[in-house]
Amino acid sequence: MWCNHCGAQLPDGSRFCTICGASQPQFNGGYQRPNLEQWRQNEAQRQQTRTSLLVEPLRKISNYKIAVLILSAIIFVITYAGLKSVSSYRASSDDLIGILAFLVLFGIALIVIEILILVEFKHAGEYDTGFQKVYTMYLAYIILSFVSGLMKAPWDSIIDIAATVVGIIYVYHFYHSMADIVRPLSTAAARRWETLFKVYVASCVVTFIGAFMVVIQALNVKDKLYTYSRAYEEAMAFLRVASWIVIIAEVISLVLMIVEVVYLRASVDKMASSSGYPGENGMER
Repeated sequence: MWCNHCGAQLPDGSRFCTICGASQPQFNGGYQRPNLEQWRQNEAQRQQTRTSLLVEPLRKISNYKIAVLILSAIIFVITYAGLKSVSSYRASSDDLIGILAFLVLFGIALIVIEILILVEFKHAGEYDTGFQKVYTMYLAYIILSFVSGLMKAPWDSIIDIAATVVGIIYVYHFYHSMADIVRPLSTAAARRWETLFKVYVASCVVTFIGAFMVVIQALNVKDKLYTYSRAYEEAMAFLRVASWIVIIAEVISLVLMIVEVVYLRASVDKMASSSGYPGENGMER
C-alpha cells in the first residue's frame, strides 16, 4: 500500500505513514492507487533538503582546499629552490637546515588542514552515503602519505605508489559524488567532474612512472659497487631524475587542485542557489 498523503510505499495494513506520519484509512485488502504526484513532490523536497545540508560542509571543504593549494605551492617553491641549490653546490649546511625547517613547518600546517577537510567529509557523509566512502579513502590516503614521509628511499616511493592508488579511489568517489549531486542542477557541471577524474587518472600515470624510475634507480645505486667517482656520478644523476619527477608531479598536482577548487566552489554555489541556502554573506542566494 501507499500513503494517501505523501505517496510513500508502506507495509500492508499500516495505520500511520512511517515517512510523513499521516493517518491511513483502514486497509481492506483492495488496491490502493498511489499518489504519485505527491510522491514526486516529496522526493524533490528530500533531494532539496539533502542538497541544502551538504552546502555547508562542502563550502568549508572548498575553503580548506584553497589553503591546501597555497601551502602546497609554497612547499613546491621551497623544495624546488632547495633541490636546485643542492645540485649546483651552492647550499650550505645552514641553508639545508633552514629549508628542512620550513618544509616541516608547512607540512604540519598541511596535515592540520587535511584533518579539517576529513572532519567535513565525515559531516557530509551523514547526509550522503557517497561521502562516507570519500571519508574512508581520504583517511587512508592521509595515513599513507604521513607514513611515506617517515620512510627512507626506496620504501618512501613504494608507499607513495600505494598512496597514489588510494588517492585515485578517493578522488573517484569524491568527483562522482559531486557529479551525482549537481547532475539534477546541471548536466554540464556533472560532466566536468567526470572529465576531471579522467584527467586526474592520467596525471597519476605520470606519477607512477616517475616513482617506479626512482625505485629502480635507487636499487641500482645501492646494489652495485663503483669507484668513488662513478658512485658520485650515479648519485648526481639520481638526484637530477628525482628532481624533475618531483617538479613535474607537483606542477600537475597544483594545476588539478586549482581546477578542482574552481569546480567545487561553482558546484556549491549552484547547490546553494537551488536550495535557497544562505550565501557566505548571510543573504539568501
